[in-house]
Amino acid sequence: MPILAMTRLRLKSPWLLPRFLYLNEFAVAQLRKAPGFLRGKLLAEPNLAMWTASLWNSEESMREFYLAGAHKLLMGRLNEFGCEAIAGHIGYDSAELPSWQFVHEQLRKAGRFNGGLSEPSESHRNRTVAGPKFTFLTRPLSRKN
Repeated sequence: MPILAMTRLRLKSPWLLPRFLYLNEFAVAQLRKAPGFLRGKLLAEPNLAMWTASLWNSEESMREFYLAGAHKLLMGRLNEFGCEAIAGHIGYDSAELPSWQFVHEQLRKAGRFNGGLSEPSESHRNRTVAGPKFTFLTRPLSRKN
């Protein structure tokens, strides 16, 4: 059964957006070549919320990706960029990516909030996850061989 990995990160400031997007492209390049990656999508909202959804052939391949390379380096700087950060994954019985509303519901149910943010928002402190409002800004990602 595939694994659906989901994240939501909200940036602290619009001034951080260019640097975050620049560094994120290295993680996207790593993702597209990662063994076990099937497909994914990104969503950037005007409120600086960044969403990801990715399908993996196993939990092991998903973990190998996020614990290495550009992704690991970017997540090591999460405190610099984020005021909200939540991640989660579930077994997912489909080869198609779900809607952003589904991702939101799953993060609300099973997401893990990052406890190491130095400037968490009130929503992060209260463990609430705002749903996506502008889902037309989705960027699909496919495997690159």
